Amino acid sequence: MNRRVLIPLVVVAVGLAAAAAYYLATQKPTSTEWDGDPATLMGSYHGRVLVLLLGMEGCNGTHAATEFLKKYVEQLPDGASIVRLDVPPPVGEFKTADAAKLPFACGIDKDRLIAEQLDFFYYPTLYIFDRDGELRFSGGCDPERVPQMVAEIAGEAPGGEAPAAEAAGAEKHTYTPPLPAVGTTAPAFTGTTLDGKTVALDELRGTNATVLIFAKTKCRFTMRAFPGMKQLADGFRDKGVSLAIVNRGEPVDVIRPIYAERAPGVTVVVDESREITNAYSVTAAPFVFLLDAEGRIVARMPYTFDDATRAVNELLGLASDAATAPQTGAG
Repeated sequence: MNRRVLIPLVVVAVGLAAAAAYYLATQKPTSTEWDGDPATLMGSYHGRVLVLLLGMEGCNGTHAATEFLKKYVEQLPDGASIVRLDVPPPVGEFKTADAAKLPFACGIDKDRLIAEQLDFFYYPTLYIFDRDGELRFSGGCDPERVPQMVAEIAGEAPGGEAPAAEAAGAEKHTYTPPLPAVGTTAPAFTGTTLDGKTVALDELRGTNATVLIFAKTKCRFTMRAFPGMKQLADGFRDKGVSLAIVNRGEPVDVIRPIYAERAPGVTVVVDESREITNAYSVTAAPFVFLLDAEGRIVARMPYTFDDATRAVNELLGLASDAATAPQTGAG
């Protein structure tokens, strides 16, 4: 092809690609299935701060986060965008949002490719990416923290440098609170059980191991997991393993009858103020910490019956138990 013809065509092609990327970054598309390369979604918003909500219709947490984002979109800083991406659960029913009712982009991660790339586990999870496409926060959608984080990230120059000259070249700040490290002593706490008894972590510990599970009854995945938690507690009790559930952010009068029905006899610590939850930097439910006989953290992970059972068996040097309970996900 003639060079004089080729150069204009290349310029036009580049221009069209740039225009398409700009459109995706600034407009509100209809609900779309992003079932190809996960980089396609991120590439569409490169150069902008992206607030990405992964959730699912019918999830209380996703509904609350979406309602907050619907109001917050009006105060978004220049250069920032919001996307809600619905993720099908590993098993069970799946409903999607009505994109026409949302003031920001909405899509479906049909094959969970983006969810897997982001190690998505619990519904909902909010992710904030900077202009370079780097993940700066992942966790719960806190209406008090999100505007501050987005404003600070949006105020950075490309490359993560803050406007102030003295901050140029500084490492990017990661907003996600770190979990207590494996090998460290579990944070001590004092709480109240469902029957009003004050207990400390030392009193909850087993002679050989301790299983701490952070949960909330508003999460349907946690609700489905309660029978397995009781099975786990009963199955390892005679092996010197204690299990306690830390229920976060819910009043004792609301959760008492639920635990009486779903996990009778299991110790539950009421963490209505989230003080214990914050000490462990937990944003997922259900989430488990496994402690050894000295109270050191030997494992931490999203809770499933099989994974928790396997971890306890490994700590005790026992053969894996063949018993299984339904896999539930988290929320």
